[in-house]
Amino acid sequence: MPRGYDPDRYEVISTQPELGAGASGTDQLLWYATNKHALIEVHVDLPSGAAEAILPPPESPFYAGRQVPLF
Repeated sequence: MPRGYDPDRYEVISTQPELGAGASGTDQLLWYATNKHALIEVHVDLPSGAAEAILPPPESPFYAGRQVPLF
């Protein structure tokens, strides 16, 4: 776990997929997504269910050019 990790707070990043050749519908979204572009970042306090911060995506994405899992 990273230092300062707080299991009561999440950072959620909403992304827009860039689809590769062969994509024909949203049912194939995860299979054909060749890249993702961050749209917005939200910091959530889980116990209260409140959004603590709503931020634009970072100018230099931490995961730029790397494949990351989707959940």
